Amino acid sequence: MDPAPLPSSADSSTITPALQLRAQADACRTGTTTQPKDFQKAIDLYTQSGFQHDDGTSLYFLGLMYQYNMVPGEENGKGKLALKTTNAELMKKAVEMFVLAAEKNVSLACYQMGCLYRDGLEMFEDEPLNEKYRDTNEARNVIAATSSVAPRLAAEHAEMEPGAKPMVLVAKDMKKAVKMFEIAKDLGDFEAQYEIGYYYELGLHGYWKSHKKAMELYEKAMKEDHA
Repeated sequence: MDPAPLPSSADSSTITPALQLRAQADACRTGTTTQPKDFQKAIDLYTQSGFQHDDGTSLYFLGLMYQYNMVPGEENGKGKLALKTTNAELMKKAVEMFVLAAEKNVSLACYQMGCLYRDGLEMFEDEPLNEKYRDTNEARNVIAATSSVAPRLAAEHAEMEPGAKPMVLVAKDMKKAVKMFEIAKDLGDFEAQYEIGYYYELGLHGYWKSHKKAMELYEKAMKEDHA
């Protein structure tokens, strides 16, 4: 299955300086007929919108760029860009941006942090960058749960180097995970609504078992997903 495109972050219905910068950053990140892809310019614009104009959504998208290695590099003589960093360093930056965006009640960031706290995030310091995402135009625009990518890569690294210990970027903490999922749910994030509904259905993580409550959340999530 082809990766889904990273959605546009700006809504043209209400134009503010932050949204203008974010829309420009979107164009630089994805490329348009008039604007070629320019990862550095996109990072600069998201940074300006996020920090100078207090725009949490820009911080979230900045985190996604770090997560998926969408950063400028140098030609390595083999037709590929060599990045002056490691996957772990980029993921550290990504998590920092997700935390800041979650503090500003960006629903996607709250859900992202919920997943990270639920599953934990461990990576090896010298872990290679994920070229699958970097080297294809479609995959550069992918959006997926951070927690499903990094632990798998860490596990593969451990198989290659038995006894090697990864560093913990996000420690597992179900209490924090539930808090983030609850915030995201209340902000209308359909994936968080499914998540909490599942906890009600099975009576997990302190939720009483309630098929009725679970179905209410599942139905609400379906409506949000198709809104």
